[in-house]
Amino acid sequence: TVRADIVAENALVAATIAEEPPAYGETAFMAANLGGAWAVTQTVERTAVDNVMLIRVAVAGPGGERAVIEGMRRVRIP
Repeated sequence: TVRADIVAENALVAATIAEEPPAYGETAFMAANLGGAWAVTQTVERTAVDNVMLIRVAVAGPGGERAVIEGMRRVRIP
């Protein structure tokens, strides 16, 4: 649904623009958005490119609404 898409996109943008990149692996949390509590699962994986990570966000809303979105983020290599 459009609402689930918006929540997923918001979570992806937050992970993409945060000062520190998200940790690799899976993280689950609740997010308050659009007047409801949404279950968010964020999965971060390495890619074939050393300084690029894949971020996948899946959300489930209070009314059973669901969405999945993916994006990439560059990371600094020390």
